[in-house]
Amino acid sequence: MSAPWWFFGCTLALAAVLNASLPTAWLHDPSNRFGGLAMVMWLAACLALSKNNPAARLPTWIFSLGLLVLGQLGSLQLLKHSAMAILVASLCPGRAPFFLMALAALAWTPAWGWIFGQAVGSPLDAARPVLVIACLGAAFFLRPPLNATTASQRLEIPPT
Repeated sequence: MSAPWWFFGCTLALAAVLNASLPTAWLHDPSNRFGGLAMVMWLAACLALSKNNPAARLPTWIFSLGLLVLGQLGSLQLLKHSAMAILVASLCPGRAPFFLMALAALAWTPAWGWIFGQAVGSPLDAARPVLVIACLGAAFFLRPPLNATTASQRLEIPPT
């Protein structure tokens, strides 16, 4: 059975609409500088990782939709940002790349500025792109081989 990509597309469209305030935060909040750049880099990294064989994770997509709904009902931007991060990162094949790219999404969220502002007194904006690059490098290193199923099938065929 093929994956319901229409569900992914609809959930992504809803996530984009519900996160439409992100550019305003990036442009007008001094603790969110480089957030837009980090998101562009993160999106490009997720697309590069999933280019040849995107993962179809319907339970993860449903979870993301649930987070979007809860975030909208409770007016919690953090839940909406998390939902979009999990949804897009879910396309990355393999568990490690998925978790690394979901972690790298922290770089574009406004929560980054708040977390580092509270922890060290500075939002550490220059570290946003560095986190994305580091997670992307690790994700490329840990990603599964492209044709793992066909390689294992070739091994199972007895020689004639």
